[in-house]
Amino acid sequence: MPSFSGFSDAHLTCVKLAYQATRSTLEKMVTNDLAGASPSAKFRTEFTKFIGNLSSKQDVRREMNKAEDLLIDTIKAMNAKVASLTFKVQFDANLDANAQMLSWKFTQGNIQDLSDMWSFSNSQRGGSPMTIGPAFFTLPYKSLTEQSQVQSFMHELSHHAAGTIDDGSPCYGQQGVQRLKGLGPLKAAHNAENVAFFIVQWA
Repeated sequence: MPSFSGFSDAHLTCVKLAYQATRSTLEKMVTNDLAGASPSAKFRTEFTKFIGNLSSKQDVRREMNKAEDLLIDTIKAMNAKVASLTFKVQFDANLDANAQMLSWKFTQGNIQDLSDMWSFSNSQRGGSPMTIGPAFFTLPYKSLTEQSQVQSFMHELSHHAAGTIDDGSPCYGQQGVQRLKGLGPLKAAHNAENVAFFIVQWA
């Protein structure tokens, strides 16, 4: 179990539920969908929705294969990290709409959407606690189509464990997911929002 600090009792319950849902979802994916020689049929179906479409063009197929490998590595890294005793989550009441988020790739800027509620204290992958602000608790608990607490936890965990980025604007919500998908599967597989919406389909 990771450590949680700075939360009220009510907020701690919400965060632990999001953590548990994330952990069980990732464990299920690794055990059921990534256990064979190739990913499951569901994995391929959701990949098409959130990362990229199959194509007969050889160069696109190569990029699709690389994006699939990247996504699998990301899921496995997230699964390992979320179960780690070194994983830490903390509350910061002062995070606001101008919050800065630093991921492993050191992306930063004026955050306009979901990431208003998160930050990292340094740019080392997994090297600092996941920090949650008050806006997290205004989101629905879980949704397959909208930003939610579970999807948000997955989004930030992908930064924390695997070095995903928030790639340009828009990069959040379904609008961001579709924009990054349109830029190519490798772009989509590197964008935290695409990864989170892909994974939450198993939650």
